[in-house]
Amino acid sequence: MKHITIIEDDIGLNNGIALALKQEDITFFQLYRLGDFQPSEPTDLIILDINLPDGNGFDFLRKIRQNSDVPVIILTANDLETDEVTGLELGADDYITKPFSLMVLRARIDKVLKKSTALQITSIPMIPTLLILIKWSSTWMVHLLNSAKPNRSC
Repeated sequence: MKHITIIEDDIGLNNGIALALKQEDITFFQLYRLGDFQPSEPTDLIILDINLPDGNGFDFLRKIRQNSDVPVIILTANDLETDEVTGLELGADDYITKPFSLMVLRARIDKVLKKSTALQITSIPMIPTLLILIKWSSTWMVHLLNSAKPNRSC
């Protein structure tokens, strides 16, 4: 189950995103202010607006990046090149300007979640797995060598 947090003050847009992207394996936390965000709530992705009534999304992203690598997609009306560069430099995984296509948003969400999952899989410590494999291989090799010895009892 994936948990996506939407932080968007436009109630209609927030609801529309959650409705359009609804899937069996995705749960949405719909927030309308930065102050509603609870870092203790599990989230696999944050969709973040920049212009919010109680703060700036860039400041929020800067704060999030101090403690977390949770993927963030910025979804905003700020279409200046400098804003996009700022968002990406602060650690956003993607930057989408309004108006936007829901199909494109879905594709970008899927891409970011797949990348995030791949990073989690590749970060699994490999040493215990290698030790098990080596132990199994050496046991198998000893067995193979013992069974290949000629029978000299004759």
